[in-house]
Amino acid sequence: MEEALAQAKEGRKHILGEMRKCTPPPRNELSPYSPRIAFMTIPVDKIGTVIGAGGRTARAIQEETGVDLNFEQDGELQLKGPNDGALEIAREMIMNLVTDPEPGRVYRSAKVVQVTNFGAFVELAPKKDGLLHVSEWDFVRTASIADVVKVGDLVDVMVLEVSGSSGKIKLSRKSVLELDGVKPPEGAEITSNDAESTENAPLLDREDLKPGARVTG
Repeated sequence: MEEALAQAKEGRKHILGEMRKCTPPPRNELSPYSPRIAFMTIPVDKIGTVIGAGGRTARAIQEETGVDLNFEQDGELQLKGPNDGALEIAREMIMNLVTDPEPGRVYRSAKVVQVTNFGAFVELAPKKDGLLHVSEWDFVRTASIADVVKVGDLVDVMVLEVSGSSGKIKLSRKSVLELDGVKPPEGAEITSNDAESTENAPLLDREDLKPGARVTG
């Protein structure tokens, strides 16, 4: 009996070894056809902001990303989408709605809603726009913002400054290029932002301010 059991053990080991040769390794990720589900928590007082009037904002997120949103009264939000990329885009759109702009924050694929002769207004969230001045478009001088962007275009911008009194938001595309490792063309004349160009400007007295005088400020 002992000899028979030992032979059977060896036989089983051999069969299992042959089976492993034919068995595919386990997948390290879900099938591309399986839906993804993620959860996040938002402030309770921001639920209405994400839903929007008549559910317009939530529907816009769903239509753009293909992600379904399910809200709970305690602020928990379930996101169900076709893939991880869609969930990440929806999550970023929601975070843009529930968090206030602050210096250094980057907004990807923000929509241009108005173009003026001095810059473009970019929508960071519904009813929340910022000014992308023409000097902050690129490393090199841009003559007119209308030459490089139009209403409806999507741009990546960084918040440079938020005015505490007026709430005005100053944006920069140039800073995002720098963040992403983009370098200015070799030999190009680099433009400076307003703070840099005026930081070392001499103080002016009344005698300097005559008709026709040109000053930096």
